Amino acid sequence: MTAMTSVHDVAAFILAELGQMGTMKLQKLVYYSQAWSLVWDRQPVFSEPIEAWENGPVVRDLYRQHRAMPFIERLDRGDPSRLSDDQRASIAAVLHFYGERSGSWLSELTHRESPWLEARAAAAGASTPPISLSAMRDFFSLYPAQFRSIPASIARGLELVVGLPRDVVDELFQGSTTDATGIEEWLMTGEGDPWQASAG
Repeated sequence: MTAMTSVHDVAAFILAELGQMGTMKLQKLVYYSQAWSLVWDRQPVFSEPIEAWENGPVVRDLYRQHRAMPFIERLDRGDPSRLSDDQRASIAAVLHFYGERSGSWLSELTHRESPWLEARAAAAGASTPPISLSAMRDFFSLYPAQFRSIPASIARGLELVVGLPRDVVDELFQGSTTDATGIEEWLMTGEGDPWQASAG
């Protein structure tokens, strides 16, 4: 049995593919790579734990490499060649979907998703509680995404979720009287008025 690849290998692959980026963005892309690998490949792509920090999911071991650095271009540790073809394919699909987003946008997205929210809620005073692999697998398995392909409708849905105030998002998804007609049309086709649901 081969040793599991590390978060540094995944981060090195991401930097090789996308080039220099903010360290917040790198942390979130590593997180989403882990999440979707759990769904698509049915196993984690790295072994290091992920913690629910105030600004979203963070892998502490990776943070130690880039702390106090706002941007990063390469790592002293990490070897992308350790990744299997399947692992590279899954991470590449994640980068295709999330890679053009900013670190702050990705951070805000994680704040709307249950793995980070539930970890913070159950923190019992801890400032950096762990995010479990099972919570990530359960949540991301709910997306109607085919193998290594996340559809444009999900991208539009996430745009809507991040663009609205959090209390409005809560009402939108949990309220009993929401008219979702405009949202459903926009999610599926990209046309129509997604804000129809909030029109009075």
